[in-house]
Amino acid sequence: MTRMETTNDTKKTLPDGWRWAWLGEVCEIIAGQSPPGSTYRTNPEGLPFFQGKADFGLLNPVPRVWCVEPNKIALPGDILVSVRAPVGPTNIADVKCCIGRGLAAIRCGGDADIEFILSALRHFESRLVGKGAGSTFEAISRDDLEQLSFPLPPLSEQRRIAAVLREQMAAVDKARAAAQARLEAVKTLPGAYLRQVFPQPGQPLPAGWRWVRLGEVCEIKGGKRLPNGTDFIEGNTQFPYIRVVDFSEGTVDTHNLKYIDAATQSMISRYIISRNDVYISIAGTIGLVGTIPDSLDGANLTENAARLLIKDKDLLHKDYLARLLMSGMGKEFIHERTNTVGQPKLALTRIATIPVPLPPLAEQRRIAGMLREQMAAVEKARAAAEEELATINALPAALLCRAFSGEI
Repeated sequence: MTRMETTNDTKKTLPDGWRWAWLGEVCEIIAGQSPPGSTYRTNPEGLPFFQGKADFGLLNPVPRVWCVEPNKIALPGDILVSVRAPVGPTNIADVKCCIGRGLAAIRCGGDADIEFILSALRHFESRLVGKGAGSTFEAISRDDLEQLSFPLPPLSEQRRIAAVLREQMAAVDKARAAAQARLEAVKTLPGAYLRQVFPQPGQPLPAGWRWVRLGEVCEIKGGKRLPNGTDFIEGNTQFPYIRVVDFSEGTVDTHNLKYIDAATQSMISRYIISRNDVYISIAGTIGLVGTIPDSLDGANLTENAARLLIKDKDLLHKDYLARLLMSGMGKEFIHERTNTVGQPKLALTRIATIPVPLPPLAEQRRIAGMLREQMAAVEKARAAAEEELATINALPAALLCRAFSGEI
């Protein structure tokens, strides 16, 4: 060992009794090496053979391949670190195993606690990633690992910190699981609300309701493929061209819209969609349904979507229709009519056959308004749950930062 890497961190003042150390000072680094392919086995024979991050589990690697003539061996308790794309992820070997060249094993000496060293590797993972970023194939060497510097307290303090981190990380995992469960529960609400509103086929309809075919109440028209050689233009928002990738469930995501020039617009002007229409994607991702925001009224629509033009607005409300087609029942009707032979496609003529439970217009408006309020509440709850989960997911890094600053 001839040098220590120079970082801004090495200039920081450490707590009493701590020092900056190289990983190679306190641990043995065993670089992996792949044995001949003829020694591999798909059934348990020889030693489990771990080749890289793909073999990692939550904490311990999961055997998929075995080797009868291993070259490099890791022992139970060794830290396994991925040294090839991706660089940095870690696991702990729980059995004697063979390691390929995508891994290195880190074996702690008498002055290093395994849990503390594992935490150090995770905290300073970005440094390892930085070492491999300059090569065409992201990878780090044994020297890179040996020369990784980190703050090292006495062994008793390492063990104390590791125990505290173990308890704190367990609490984070518990909180994360609870937050994830809350988020998943929120995600089920839209479907539940829609199921409560729309009668299912075979069920008796409420008084004043009737079944109609979609083609009876809407004109169903396609979008338009752009002429060959058409280029989208920058800095002009006058003629938007809406693609399937711009659809979200319920409306259009305007963040990455594309635009066409006036000449192209004049060629395809018969294929615009109005804010009074409903769209449905019919190729690629099939069955995305929604309405057009006022700001995109009159935009051009891709060939991979259909426009549902309501014939009589005193008979059918666009928001009611959109919510119906977004419901589980609507999705099922769409799926039943999708041709899955070759490239999946939903023909306009098949859309026309979709059955629609049609209540009086006043009831449609009531249902649409109620669902609009419920979906807004769901989005608010989803945003809160996602924010909570993001906050929890940031805690491990914050805890490691405190640990290696001597603050726990």
